[in-house]
Amino acid sequence: MAAPLITLTSDFGLADASVAICKGVILGIVPDARLLDVSHGVTHYATAEGAALLWAALPHMPVGVHMAVVDPGVGTDRRPLALRTGRGDFLVSRFGSRWRLANCFGEDLVGGLDPVEGR
Repeated sequence: MAAPLITLTSDFGLADASVAICKGVILGIVPDARLLDVSHGVTHYATAEGAALLWAALPHMPVGVHMAVVDPGVGTDRRPLALRTGRGDFLVSRFGSRWRLANCFGEDLVGGLDPVEGR
């Protein structure tokens, strides 16, 4: 079985360790994951921009797990959403991303995720 592909789209920027921390947490959970950056230069909180970048990139990627974090509430109690589509599974913030992805790709499953212990 091939190592899982996980794509990352965020408004984190590259000026600090946020992207590296995110990747470190992912690799701590899924050590053999293949991580692919779509963009970390999304304008802060610009969910439409993040969705557009992901939409443009997806046709060129294999089916995988696509994580989009463009959200003013990151780090709060708000749980991310999981969406299962024909283009893969999406982990997205609740702030605007769900309906944009659902309109683009359709959705088979939507649910809140509980945080991984200690992550």
